[in-house]
Amino acid sequence: MKYKRWSLSQKLEILASSQEIGVVETCR
Repeated sequence: MKYKRWSLSQKLEILASSQEIGVVETCR
């Protein structure tokens, strides 16, 4: 269960960072 929770947090973090990158690329 602990591993699953960590995986979920990592997924959310990656999703948030990818969204930020997408916004930056769109602005450029």
